[in-house]
Amino acid sequence: DLLGWVVASYSIGQLIASPVFGKMANWLGRSRDPLVVSLIINILANILYAYLEDIQHSRVICLIAARTLIGFGAGSSFCYT
Repeated sequence: DLLGWVVASYSIGQLIASPVFGKMANWLGRSRDPLVVSLIINILANILYAYLEDIQHSRVICLIAARTLIGFGAGSSFCYT
């Protein structure tokens, strides 16, 4: 059950982020800001994911949150293709 949520959380993050970054890209025009924001989110989420072993409490929630944020950061890739 847990593995399914971990795998699905990445796609849920992408599903939420794609319209957000699409609107941001349309609003800003030819700007790299949405891409920079998504890269920062992705870097921070990967750092959280890397340090999951050091987290003592709510590790499962942090795992799912990190995967969701990694998917959210990857959501801008559809705006620039």
